[in-house]
Amino acid sequence: MLLILIVTSKGVLPSGTGEPAAQTAIALDSRSALAAFLSAIAAGALITLGTWLVEGTETMGMRALRGWIIGSLLALGLFNHVIVVTLELVLGIRYGADVGYADVTANLGVAIVGNLVAACSS
Repeated sequence: MLLILIVTSKGVLPSGTGEPAAQTAIALDSRSALAAFLSAIAAGALITLGTWLVEGTETMGMRALRGWIIGSLLALGLFNHVIVVTLELVLGIRYGADVGYADVTANLGVAIVGNLVAACSS
């Protein structure tokens, strides 16, 4: 969270960064509770899969590659991973997205439960 506060300070990130960040936050916030919950289950499943894939690999290069692939899927799919989406929402708020911190807190709860459902059922 501290890094988000630092990089969103004026002039740190390139001009034009704020609009996509705000749009992403708005898109994430506009999902229904059910959609956010199901997305959180998918994110939890991806993280669990990623953990097993990384732990089952002996070489550091393959571990990094598998971690990068899972992380990319999380980000590109806008899956509701508790840490990733919370940071994306705060980043968007810092760039003017019409999302409140109450929305961030509500999604945090949904994401925690959904991520845990996936992790516990693996």
